[in-house]
Amino acid sequence: MKINHFTCLLILASLCGCSPQSNNNIVYVQPICMSSQSECFKTTPFGEVSIRFNVDEIVSETPFEIVLNVDNPNQSLHVTGYLEGKDMYMGKIPLFFESSQQQMHTTEVMIGSCSEPKMTWRMWLTVSDRNADGNEGKTATTQFFIDFTSRRI
Repeated sequence: MKINHFTCLLILASLCGCSPQSNNNIVYVQPICMSSQSECFKTTPFGEVSIRFNVDEIVSETPFEIVLNVDNPNQSLHVTGYLEGKDMYMGKIPLFFESSQQQMHTTEVMIGSCSEPKMTWRMWLTVSDRNADGNEGKTATTQFFIDFTSRRI
């Protein structure tokens, strides 16, 4: 079977055209407070909580990290949460925080793309201390939220 030059060129062009899309506009950084966040710090009964991201801008369908630091090293805290669209219902995206240190909690998350070029998200966070006041079985809990924006790819 003979392959002519046109067929070779067509096959080569097809293979080169299928390279994955790169996210050259995504900049990963040390966790920072983004300019689109409504708040970077929340005062809670457990101490001040800082909420930071590892990107300078949230882009839909691109993973990013959320880092929470609590300034009270004496408590063993548990953090849970979820994301939801503030202006448009996009469902609830659960946040599964891992504690690498007693005061630092991190999670990786990715948000979906919506029809609008910019979207405002609300992140609900629940911080709890299962052994409040030293009593086994008693839980002290606080819940709060922050808003931030994302852009569509």
